[in-house]
Amino acid sequence: MISLSQYFDLLENAKSEEGLHQATVLFLTKWRIEYFTLLTIGLDKSNAIRHPLGSFDHSWPLHYVRRNFRSRDAVLRHALSQDNDMRPVRWSDIAPSMSLEEATVLSEAKEHGLGDGIIFSILNANGSVTHFTVASAEFDVSEEDIAILEAAGKRLHFYHQKTLGNPERIKVPKLSARQNEILNLMDKQLSRAAIALELGISEETVKSHTAAIYSALKAMNIDHACFIGLRLTLLSGTPPTG
Repeated sequence: MISLSQYFDLLENAKSEEGLHQATVLFLTKWRIEYFTLLTIGLDKSNAIRHPLGSFDHSWPLHYVRRNFRSRDAVLRHALSQDNDMRPVRWSDIAPSMSLEEATVLSEAKEHGLGDGIIFSILNANGSVTHFTVASAEFDVSEEDIAILEAAGKRLHFYHQKTLGNPERIKVPKLSARQNEILNLMDKQLSRAAIALELGISEETVKSHTAAIYSALKAMNIDHACFIGLRLTLLSGTPPTG
């Protein structure tokens, strides 16, 4: 386990998104937090999520997007409301006031091993909002812990922006027609060999295109790439973002 000041030092010395991710995973072990994301909700639907950072080896974020849970996420809606004034929002605090449809989001999160969590909001200069979310099967945190986690999220966001250069100017990445085909087949959970057979190309060519997709989307793995692809409407059958 590391302290908040040690975590800040690790973030300052991180040279990549992978370094930021590793430092955050190490820091969050103190609370047995199994899942975190740093997502920026933009001012328009075309770039609703820019280069997310977090636990994209976890099944929940991709499930959340595929089920279009954002449109019925009461926790997110409360976090964005003017009445909330950018305060941290704990999932379980909002649960009693949810409709049956809204409660589905939390019940399915629990099925994915996330019993409770907190969402922290960070207002950006251009009016967009970045959310730092942490969650786990069991979530036992004090008010002091929540303040520490909020400070950690804000510092992570600062260094994530710094690592990206200028995220406010980042546009939706352009994939070639072939790369887009491969991303869509990856989303259907086809293996590299199956994709090669489907498209009539070699596995090495698929591997090369996959690397280019990861680079363009700044993705860490297949699920991460598919998550970004869904948010940027690069995939067929992408659900609405509103």
